[in-house]
Amino acid sequence: AEYMGYEIAEYYSTCVGTNTILQPLSNIQHIISPWLTEISRFENCSTRNRDIISTRVSYVLGIITTVQKSDDCQALKDIWNSLVHTNLCDRLVPGVAWLWIIQLICVTMMVGAITCSSAVSASFR
Repeated sequence: AEYMGYEIAEYYSTCVGTNTILQPLSNIQHIISPWLTEISRFENCSTRNRDIISTRVSYVLGIITTVQKSDDCQALKDIWNSLVHTNLCDRLVPGVAWLWIIQLICVTMMVGAITCSSAVSASFR
């Protein structure tokens, strides 16, 4: 299967085009749904463990169903923009720029310190 990460990111960042995540979610749903009936047939598992597994599978199916029924691309776009633009552009890029500036200052000071220590050690010879 072809990786669709770019198409999914493009759709949810622009809300233009086709939502390519719906078909894979449908495929996953068709694979997982039969598990609910099969879990009840696990004879070697305790009732508690079967209930835990069944609850988890139902939870995953609920998330898939929610995403499939959610046609509100704008809500997801807002979350995407918040994650990418606010955290990446507004915080990470300036942070990396400041880190680079601090490293440049430290390197300059280290070169100065090495030069001074060489001059001081040479004067004691």
